[in-house]
Amino acid sequence: MEEDPSRGRTHKPKDSMPRRIKRFDLSAVPDDVLFAESARRMRARQKTPPRAEVLRPCPKCGAPFGARKLRAHIPTCTGTTVTKGSRNRTIRKISSLEDQDAQNYRYWQSLSVGERLAAVCEVTEAAYSIQKVR
Repeated sequence: MEEDPSRGRTHKPKDSMPRRIKRFDLSAVPDDVLFAESARRMRARQKTPPRAEVLRPCPKCGAPFGARKLRAHIPTCTGTTVTKGSRNRTIRKISSLEDQDAQNYRYWQSLSVGERLAAVCEVTEAAYSIQKVR
């Protein structure tokens, strides 16, 4: 390497310039790799989500909304609170943490597997929707 005395820097001589690489041959790439990349790019460009939106009723007016739209709607909703007369809801006073844990365990075990999975999915979706707002 030669030094440029006026700038105090080193530079490469013109002979050490990188050579041009031959043009990339697309026919050498397997078809399944090209199809996978094409599908990935198409999914990234989708305007609509691949799944249908889960609609839940507004607690005030009862109109169905998706999670994000419901959060935006609730502060501006002018409807009165919808009350459903659920008879299976009772208030129990529990004196110890062990009793509370046992009661929770009995409650979840009384539900069917499908109801438990639906509840877990609903809680997970709510947690992710809260996380995305921040």
